[in-house]
Amino acid sequence: MGKIAYHTLMELAPAASAELDVYWASAFGKMNVPLVVKKYAGRIPQLHVKDGPLIKNEPNTACGHGKMDLKACVHSADPEKLKWLVVELDQYVRGHEHVMEAVQDSYTWLTESGLGTGTK
Repeated sequence: MGKIAYHTLMELAPAASAELDVYWASAFGKMNVPLVVKKYAGRIPQLHVKDGPLIKNEPNTACGHGKMDLKACVHSADPEKLKWLVVELDQYVRGHEHVMEAVQDSYTWLTESGLGTGTK
């Protein structure tokens, strides 16, 4: 596997900060996302957190219900720099009638897991 675009961006713009979509960065389980987060921890103010089966064209799940190690991803970030965990769902969410149910389940899982504080 060649160099991923995120690494190229971060190398060519060393003063830039950039968010990271952890699900897409995983290349469907081929990349160690916590290592990517750790490498650029001081430059990542937000993570797009999403979960799923890590199978191309399969729908996302609510956070905590798929195969992503979201805890390791968040814990690899710099707690002083990381300000936001953004729940993002690309497709229909398996196991939920409406996408907003999956967003609520993700929020609950992230806050109960101690990964985020929430803003309710």
